[in-house]
Amino acid sequence: MGNPWITLGCLMAVLWSQSVGAASRLRAQHLAGAALASGGPPVAVSDFNGDGIPDLALANFGSDIVSVYFGNGDGTFGSPRDLPVGSGPLSVAVGDFDGDGSPDLVVVNFQSSNVSVLLGNGDGTFQAAWNYSVGSGPVYVFVIDMNGDGVPDLAVANSESESVSILLGNGDGTFQAPRNFDVSFAPDWLAAGDFNGNGLPELLAVNRFGSFAVLLGGRRQ
Repeated sequence: MGNPWITLGCLMAVLWSQSVGAASRLRAQHLAGAALASGGPPVAVSDFNGDGIPDLALANFGSDIVSVYFGNGDGTFGSPRDLPVGSGPLSVAVGDFDGDGSPDLVVVNFQSSNVSVLLGNGDGTFQAAWNYSVGSGPVYVFVIDMNGDGVPDLAVANSESESVSILLGNGDGTFQAPRNFDVSFAPDWLAAGDFNGNGLPELLAVNRFGSFAVLLGGRRQ
């Protein structure tokens, strides 16, 4: 399976403004080793080591890893800590999947058609990835409580199988087998809203060409 997306480059630049009198200028730090592709968001921000400073997690499509960069508190970042995931990671998101108060990671792997869940220990380290199969060619992962039980669930947009996979969380860091819903086009992104007023979120799947589908209670509308 190839990469359908346009390569953005082998470096990611972090820009921040620095006040200089009445003006401001941008400075950049290049994060070595960050090879990105244009699927879902390839970067997530959270405090992974509990020091009160934002850190970064980047999906590296070409090297099958997620790189965690710890913030120094001055707008710069230290050397990456690389975490192995599936093949062709595109999109990364953060949630507390085991309820311990520490941020965990979920990564969409386009080439291996699965998602990798890495539970955070709260000190900047992570447990080994647990992999869950989804539809073919996943490109985007969305963390959401789909069934109102207070536990984060996962919604995954699958471009090649033209479907959305829902994985319900068990609250202990594990997830149930995926439930796959056809949307009849290749979805690129997901969003959520209570479109029918039942107090639970519904999913909106969209693509770059303007097609969209709303999934209400597992039914495509």
